[in-house]
Amino acid sequence: MIRVATVADCVQNPPRNGVACGRGFTVEHMSKGEQMQEQKMPVVAVVLAAGFGTRFDENNPKQLVSVGGKPIVCWSIEAFENNDRISDIIVVVNERVEETVNELIDEAGYAKVRAIVPGGAERVDSTLAALDLLKQAGIPSGAKILIHDGVRPFVEERSIDGCIDSLDQFNAATVAYASTDTILLTEDLGDRKVVKSVPERPNTFRAQTPQAFRFGTIVKAYELAAADPDFHPTDDTRVVVDYLPDEPVAIVDGSETNLKITTPSDMPIAEGIARAVDQGAGGAQDVDDRAHEARAVTARRKDSQEKDRLDEDAQGIEKLRSVEVDLRIEERLVAAQRGERLRLKRRHEPEKTEADDIERRGDAARAGGTPVLVQAADVLERVLYGSRKHSLKTDKGLEACGAHPPGPGRKPPLVNL
Repeated sequence: MIRVATVADCVQNPPRNGVACGRGFTVEHMSKGEQMQEQKMPVVAVVLAAGFGTRFDENNPKQLVSVGGKPIVCWSIEAFENNDRISDIIVVVNERVEETVNELIDEAGYAKVRAIVPGGAERVDSTLAALDLLKQAGIPSGAKILIHDGVRPFVEERSIDGCIDSLDQFNAATVAYASTDTILLTEDLGDRKVVKSVPERPNTFRAQTPQAFRFGTIVKAYELAAADPDFHPTDDTRVVVDYLPDEPVAIVDGSETNLKITTPSDMPIAEGIARAVDQGAGGAQDVDDRAHEARAVTARRKDSQEKDRLDEDAQGIEKLRSVEVDLRIEERLVAAQRGERLRLKRRHEPEKTEADDIERRGDAARAGGTPVLVQAADVLERVLYGSRKHSLKTDKGLEACGAHPPGPGRKPPLVNL
């Protein structure tokens, strides 16, 4: 479904000299004729739905995923379809979803969709594809162009209107949401990131979409960027900021509900916002409050899951510690038993050795048949295994047993204590 001709049909007469309402001028500064021309100027929404969703699910394009019973891309298209100030819509898709998106648009009957065009490998390529189509259609340089991420399904009407109104005074504007976190600007230091500066929080915002431009302004910025080999912008505002630094970009109030669905973890929040919208929540603030609540619930769920995981880890650690303690106790018991056996062995070993030696000597004495030695051996064995009160370590002791100490020409006794 390529309806390029109808894009040209919507083009009205451009302003005088083909120049858009310049920076610092408002509708009130125009003549009545210029105001009429401005009111007839096309307001074109470009919905970018050509991403491949590598961080979501490569096998399930996120722009086609259902949220609140409706594909994400349909939410985004309807936000502009239902705004009376939008004259035309261009949808940029990739080849995987082109056929399905065509069918969804036909079934829903989105009358403002003028063309579905193939995008490129990167976001910048998809934007350029839409701008080239608008050039071919003869869109005047003063036309208002709103470029929107197709996976931001809950953009509010007040943000769309804010973009359109801002282009009456500026040539560029972007929806942004004030940051509640402190933002850190970093730089590389070796293989680490380090903090370079900390901007004042009141001056920090989270960029959202749509991002709005006068057609001539965004085309000029991209023409200048095309000559830069390092040109890799992540959004269209960056192109204007980098390549038209003297062109101010106005901030339009965004909202917390203007969520960009990037990963599966965003889906519970998106479902909560969708329910709030379907139930006719009491205004944008109420929807924001519900979105905040949905985020809080998701955060609490994550915290609870993390707590459960930590509890399981703690229990596992306690079990390991218990097992370790048991093993240590067992090791100590074994060591103690081993030590006790060794101690007992060492205590009895000299006595056993002494007894064995005496028995050996006694047997030798008996074998020799000398009465005196036989008698001495018997006495010694009685002393060793008996009261052990007798002292056999002196010659006097030996004499008491009928033995005599060695003298000149005499052999020493067999018992040598």
